[in-house]
Amino acid sequence: TNVGEGLLGVIPNLNVNIRNGDPAENIEFNVRGFESINGGAPLVLVDGVPMELNRVNPNDIESISVLKDAAAAAVYGARAAFGVVLVTTKKGKGDKVNVTFGAEFAAAKPILFIDPITDPHQFVLARNMATERTNGAPQYDQDFIDGTKRWSDNPTEENAWGVLNGGLRFYGYNNYVNELITEYAPQQRYDMSVSGSSEKASYYMSFGYLNKDGYLKNSDKNENFKRYNVLLKGDFKINDWLSLDSRALISTEKSDKPHFYHWDVNINTSARQDPLDPLWFPDLPFYLEEGDRADFEQYIGMPFGGTNFLPYLEDGGRQTWTRTDMTLTQGATLDLFKGFKIRGDFSYRYQTRNYQDVQSKIEVISNRDLAGGLIIDNGFSGNDWIDNRVNNDQYYVFNTYAEYTLDKFNDHFFKGMVGFNQEWGNWQQVRARAFGLITPSITDINATTGNQETYGQKEHTSLRGVFYRLNYNYKERYLLELNGRYDGTSRFPEDDRFGFFPSFSLGWRLSNEAFMSGTSGWLDNLKLRASYGELGNQLIFRGNNNNIPDYYPAIPTMGSSQSPYMMSAGSRTPAISAAGLVSPTLTWETVITQNLGLDFTMLNNRLDMSFDVYTRDTKNMLTPTQYPMILGTAPPQANGADLQTRGWELAATWKNRINNDWNYSVTLALADN
Repeated sequence: TNVGEGLLGVIPNLNVNIRNGDPAENIEFNVRGFESINGGAPLVLVDGVPMELNRVNPNDIESISVLKDAAAAAVYGARAAFGVVLVTTKKGKGDKVNVTFGAEFAAAKPILFIDPITDPHQFVLARNMATERTNGAPQYDQDFIDGTKRWSDNPTEENAWGVLNGGLRFYGYNNYVNELITEYAPQQRYDMSVSGSSEKASYYMSFGYLNKDGYLKNSDKNENFKRYNVLLKGDFKINDWLSLDSRALISTEKSDKPHFYHWDVNINTSARQDPLDPLWFPDLPFYLEEGDRADFEQYIGMPFGGTNFLPYLEDGGRQTWTRTDMTLTQGATLDLFKGFKIRGDFSYRYQTRNYQDVQSKIEVISNRDLAGGLIIDNGFSGNDWIDNRVNNDQYYVFNTYAEYTLDKFNDHFFKGMVGFNQEWGNWQQVRARAFGLITPSITDINATTGNQETYGQKEHTSLRGVFYRLNYNYKERYLLELNGRYDGTSRFPEDDRFGFFPSFSLGWRLSNEAFMSGTSGWLDNLKLRASYGELGNQLIFRGNNNNIPDYYPAIPTMGSSQSPYMMSAGSRTPAISAAGLVSPTLTWETVITQNLGLDFTMLNNRLDMSFDVYTRDTKNMLTPTQYPMILGTAPPQANGADLQTRGWELAATWKNRINNDWNYSVTLALADN
């Protein structure tokens, strides 16, 4: 379904968090442990453009690599402090037209980590034993014990129900999990690609479709997700010194699921619903006395409330959205003379999301008092409303660099690069909400009778950086690399927006030394690595879970609200609260990584292993400060906290070819921090 599932356990210290089976959820990556108290994540680049990996068709991916230490990630700058995930998509190959088509049909089975008790008599006895120990008294009386025993011995509709002191009682088993959860959730995926190449050009076109249902048994009300992917790539060699490359990546996602009313009426109630709770009002010959069926006929088939999710699923509202993500990239490469080239590319990403959430009212029976009168209410659906949101996001990325390679000397190799990066982004949301649906069958803001509310939000961000890289290689034995970036961000005050972050790495290929010549029959490569690097972190998050980006931490903002405490004849008065303070020295967090590694390959490249130990220090993290309460507003955050992460990682791969048609590989990945 998504790329994250394929990366689980493949790369040591690349932690992949997939919260649930919803393919619309973003994949959460973590490299080498906890990053910062203000949040943080590795930078994900798809063909050089920042992008959520879930938007990419897995069949379009050529390769994925992960840069973990600061020296390797240095040229990627301001958002690469906690690693980089580099994704490269496929391109046209071969001198013939290649057409591929694939179809996949799968079924996911929900796993319930509980063994539900299907015998209500056993349930009553077990619950009474538990409550007697904790509360000193049983939860169920003798009538329940006797009633559940009768049903267990003879599970008929007549034995499932009874009345005691005017109250309706259920002695049977409601089979709630089977009523709610399906046994298998189907999934279909189709992929088609057309590719080819010649001496002057190559092209790749792919089309993908994914359809996945959720785990709800009611097929008409089940969750559903659809994704459509299109990838178009072309590379053209105009002449000896100019090459052009173009790319268009488009994905459209559609999600349809039940509206979330409350945690007590959700799919997770499959693990919480009491097996003795009735789900629907029964159809019995009589209730309190013979001949009274007509008095209760209006309730027959109505749902009971509590933690019963079924009425909210079948008669409640829906949450639906459609998201379209389009990325266009145009690049050019100039090979002006031998060893010297200039590369530049510009990418434009546009994302729009149309979201609608409808909370319609439902009616449930909230008690079981037949004698005193049944109460009908709206459960957790007291208010009905419709919420529409439209998001329009735009992001621009410009990269250019010049690279010169000097390899005229037999034993010495030099390579230098200098480049420039600029990124702009703006996000906009328009939201409208209206209360009082005329009818739940017409989900339109105009079809409401209550209050209407409108909201709006705009945010923007900008990054700018220059970078360099110098490489030196002596006889493929001694390796040196120097990196540096000078980065600026719009999130910090003007005087503290820019920072310089250097790094270097050293390598010693022992297998190429003369004293190792006796190992050439079985040892292919043995290399010792060491690196030190600094990178700046400008990502700051807020919210209870550190999941909301803060684009304006350097700008004090006043809060606005409506206060009911003023003398205004019962109406609310607009109120403004004082802005919080901002530290005058607010600036980058500095992430320092030190890494020591060993690589070796042996047995004709069959066995490949690498081992790394590292230390990562996050310096000058933003942390709250304390001021006297007389201050009257929120105190500023200051760069005053440090964090250290230490660990090791091991990767070992054994690969072999059985014959011309078959080969295999086995990878072991271990890490600790």
